[in-house]
Amino acid sequence: MLVYALAALPDGDVREWLVGDSLRFQLASGERSQWWLGWADSLSVQLERSGEVTLRQRVRLVRRMVHCLVLASLGGRDTLEVFLAPLGAIPPGYAGVRLINAVADTTLRYELRIGCPNSPQRGSPLAFLQKSPPMLVPAGQELALSVLEYGARLRSLGTWRLLPAGGRLYTVVLYGTPTALRVGIDEGSAAAGRLSAPQPLGEVRSAVRVVNLSRWELRVRKLPEGIGVGAALQPMSVGGVRGVPGLHRRGWGYAGDPAERRGADSPCGGIGAAAPL
Repeated sequence: MLVYALAALPDGDVREWLVGDSLRFQLASGERSQWWLGWADSLSVQLERSGEVTLRQRVRLVRRMVHCLVLASLGGRDTLEVFLAPLGAIPPGYAGVRLINAVADTTLRYELRIGCPNSPQRGSPLAFLQKSPPMLVPAGQELALSVLEYGARLRSLGTWRLLPAGGRLYTVVLYGTPTALRVGIDEGSAAAGRLSAPQPLGEVRSAVRVVNLSRWELRVRKLPEGIGVGAALQPMSVGGVRGVPGLHRRGWGYAGDPAERRGADSPCGGIGAAAPL
C-alpha cells in the first residue's frame, strides 16, 4: 500500500501534516509529498495551519493500491479526499492520464479530453473533488490534453502537450478559484516536489486535400487567415495535399458543443470558405 499527499488549496498558506505518530511534513498549495508505505489498515491524518488544527481524519488503506490524499478547501474549510489507483494496472507500453477537480466552486464542472477540445468526450464532467477514470495512452508519444469548463457557458481552459513515460499515471490537477484557476500535473513519480507546469501546445499543422464534387471551378481558403488550400480546382477533381496551421492563436473560448463546432476559436480546429471562380 503506497500513500502520498497533495495540496490543492485555493489559498497560498502552508499546511503542516502529522500522519500517524511520527511522520510530519509541510506542503504549500501545488506541492506533493514523497510516497511512503502504509503498513496498517488505516492511518490518522492531522492538518495544522499556523499551529491551529484545521482537520483530523482517519484514512482507510486498501491493499495493492496507491492512495493519493488530496487536500482542498471550500468555504474556508479544509477537506481531505482519498483517490485510489491500482498498483500495476497500466500495461507495458502505456501510461495513464486522469483529471482531479479541486477548484473551490460547486457550480462548475470540468472535463479532460485527449487531443483538442473538439475531440470525443470520454466521460462525464467532474464536480468538486471528483476524479476521472485513468485513460490509457501510448507511452513515448507526444499527445495533446485539453480541459473544458462547464458553467454558464462552455469554454476551453487550454490545450497542452505531454510526453508520457511508460507505466506512469499522470494526474491533471485543477485547483484555486474560478477567477484564479491553476493547472498542475502530478507526473506519478515517487519523489516530493511541486506539480509540473503544463506545456502549452504550439502550432499544429494539418494535411488538407480538397475534393471538388461541384459543377464549378473552386478556390478554397482557410479562415480567418485566408490561407489558400486549393486554387482553380476543376469540377469533379481532387486537389493536392497542402499543410496548413490548425491552431489559431486567438482566444480559445467558445459556446456550444465542441463536437459540433470546429471554429476559429478552437485550438485545433479551423473553418474554411469555398467560392466558385
